[in-house]
Amino acid sequence: MKFVTVATHSDGYFDFLQQSCERHNIELNVLGWGMKFQGWVWRLNIIKDYYNALDPEEIVCFIDAYDVIILQDASEIEKTFKNMNARIVIAQDVNINPVKEIMARFVYFGTCNNVRVNAGTYIGYVKDVLWMMNSICIMNDCDNDTTLDDQKMITDLCKHMPLRFTIDTDKDIFICTSYKSYMELADISVDKQKVLYYKMTATPCILHGAGGAHINDIIKSLGYDIVIKDNKSNHSEPWYQLLLGMISAIIIIVLGICLYYIIPYFQPTN
Repeated sequence: MKFVTVATHSDGYFDFLQQSCERHNIELNVLGWGMKFQGWVWRLNIIKDYYNALDPEEIVCFIDAYDVIILQDASEIEKTFKNMNARIVIAQDVNINPVKEIMARFVYFGTCNNVRVNAGTYIGYVKDVLWMMNSICIMNDCDNDTTLDDQKMITDLCKHMPLRFTIDTDKDIFICTSYKSYMELADISVDKQKVLYYKMTATPCILHGAGGAHINDIIKSLGYDIVIKDNKSNHSEPWYQLLLGMISAIIIIVLGICLYYIIPYFQPTN
């Protein structure tokens, strides 16, 4: 089994990703080091070149470089994946800010089976992952459009071929969170044995703090040496953002209901 990421330099939580790999005896294959980042299609091509050199039956786990922490040993991750009887398992993406979630669903990325997916964390057999990469490039003409977004491309492919994907809604392997502080907002807890739980029951294998999430307190709870700066302001921000998000979401819903009932009155009748 191979663990793969793309990182041009050390940034974000990359150092802690490396430390978590060492803790769980995982060899992390870092692609693109020292190179200039040139967009998502560039990243996709680097990954494809690496996968093409592997056995088609090899299992590969791709993780983002700057906001991911490993929680379980490689043997546990591989066993969990095989028990799911899946070709490709991809993380579910959820934003706790309702306005941002609405924008992500209906403006930026869309959904697959009414679930949002995150392209930064997935696991699958090489042959299936290469199929995924080749298919999204056929659908989107990767060679002629360097502005494409991998998350939207994978979501669109999942819409067309949903049976080829398993979205990890139970958090068996991936827990993807966008929270800004307070673990409770994301239903996350860490016990005295440094085991991370989701909703007090699931024990995910990989944590992805997507969308610029601040996962400092989780990392510290897991036993890594990290200094949490400006703790007070970080803790007050999520509640403020959440309140504004809830108010905005209610306004959007009310406007939608009003339009639903008002528009028919302005339509021509026979």
